[in-house]
Amino acid sequence: MTQKTWYGDGAYGHSAEEWERRLGEALARGDHAELKSALLEMRAEMRSEVGELGRFGRAPFLDRLAEHTRRLLRSEPTDLEALEDELSAERDTWAGFRRRYRTAFVPEDLHPFLRSCGVFISPDPEGVQFEGFDKYCGLGQGPRREAITLFVRSGEPAEDEEGYVPPNFFSYYDEAHRDFEVRRSYRTVLPRGGGTDCIVEQVERLVREPGELEQFGFDDVQNRPTYRAYVREADGDSELGELPGIDTTPLGRCAVRVLGRLGLEPVEELPALDPFGVLDLSFAVHRA
Repeated sequence: MTQKTWYGDGAYGHSAEEWERRLGEALARGDHAELKSALLEMRAEMRSEVGELGRFGRAPFLDRLAEHTRRLLRSEPTDLEALEDELSAERDTWAGFRRRYRTAFVPEDLHPFLRSCGVFISPDPEGVQFEGFDKYCGLGQGPRREAITLFVRSGEPAEDEEGYVPPNFFSYYDEAHRDFEVRRSYRTVLPRGGGTDCIVEQVERLVREPGELEQFGFDDVQNRPTYRAYVREADGDSELGELPGIDTTPLGRCAVRVLGRLGLEPVEELPALDPFGVLDLSFAVHRA
């Protein structure tokens, strides 16, 4: 039924045992780059295997009937059963080593940010850096790409910073709509201006050419002065008010700073308020 298209001893490409061995050796060496690379390759192979199974589901009825008959008559697994078993074992291996990767290479303070995150985070010695902090980054691939930037103290927190929240920045870029969206932006204990630096870097890493950007904005606005400038609240109801002007709110000024560093400028306010009072604030973008 299936045709091996990758090197390896499995029903399709590598067997789960091969992956276990490669991942285990990388973890034992403390080689985070190799472990991350192997996990990404393994995920790609599993997606191909899912595609193989999906093609069988769309196969002609007689082919599917023949497969079911083989399952009933043969004592050994069919090719399709072997692929199903291999994919199941690989999923378990992948999930286990993904957790071990985070435990081994990502500081514990950052684990809460990664529980629902599909992007691999790794130490990042490049780009924006701050004295006294270690930087971790992750980038997604595809037409809708995610960037994550996190910082932790290099040493123990200062006495007056007990319980601090690690600086964290999450952004998405929708290439089809040329829309960059900041999902979370918390500078917390970074120096003033550090937030702008981090968002600019994320734009540069996600957007192939900043000039292609047509919209820039913030998801679920938490900054109260900005929220109050756009939203009127009365008798428990919320509605959009008059547009206050781009440079009159903290997030508007942030957009001006970020886009200005990229040779762009926000030219139109595009707020959106959902029935639950959640404000999304975007700006149309032109070259400066």
